[in-house]
Amino acid sequence: MDLTGTWESADYECRGTKRTERVEISHVEQHLTAVKITGDDCVPAGFGTFTGRLPAGSSVGAIMWTTGTPRAPASAQAAGFLMVVDQDTFRAGSEHMSDMTFTRVLDREAHPKRSPSCGTGVAR
Repeated sequence: MDLTGTWESADYECRGTKRTERVEISHVEQHLTAVKITGDDCVPAGFGTFTGRLPAGSSVGAIMWTTGTPRAPASAQAAGFLMVVDQDTFRAGSEHMSDMTFTRVLDREAHPKRSPSCGTGVAR
């Protein structure tokens, strides 16, 4: 299963506040890297949120989370897990943080395209 793409979770928590955030995952062979598209005070956008391995043919992998606080963003790491539910859903977490459910963002949702303009383009 290839997890490459944009994923979203409404379960991110920083300073006690849950929020929806997006990550971009690169999945090459067994290696996973997730970079935040939307960030927060604990791990800003553009930072890696986790890295890890998902062995071929397996639905469970080991990951290392990037964690932090508003005073020290993206300053620590915590071991965790990733479990594939289906091709568009996975769960991830660790013993020190609540599990998060991620869903795949379809291309049209990740990168909305403008609809073609109708008519002649002449203002009326």
